[in-house]
Amino acid sequence: AMSSREKIKNYKVRFQVYTVPGQVLYEDSRKLLLNGVDGIIFVADSRLEYIEDSLRSFDELRLNLNKLGYDPDEIPTVIQYNKRDAKTAARVEDLSAAINTRKLPEFATVASKGQGVFESSETVVQRVMRELREEM
Repeated sequence: AMSSREKIKNYKVRFQVYTVPGQVLYEDSRKLLLNGVDGIIFVADSRLEYIEDSLRSFDELRLNLNKLGYDPDEIPTVIQYNKRDAKTAARVEDLSAAINTRKLPEFATVASKGQGVFESSETVVQRVMRELREEM
């Protein structure tokens, strides 16, 4: 979807960002895109009626990372609680208690208006860069 370049020491770092749909139908493409992943922004739907789906997706993400040989706790991850403007949006505190048991950085977002999206992206990029610097 989008790319950006930065430098660490004398290496050029290029970020490639992919959007992966949550539907079960796309499970194979999700696994494919997770291979080689450096950072993750997990987008949870804030609407009460989708909390179960978000929890299932988050568990599935961790499971797929394990299957690919990654430790999910080692990959820089942030959570977006999207659709904060929806009538049935749950309280962020409740979403956090249900989904964010690892106390990851979390952001309230309204993607259609761009609210909170840049901040969450910036945070995951900073964390990925820190990881890369530590590995060098």
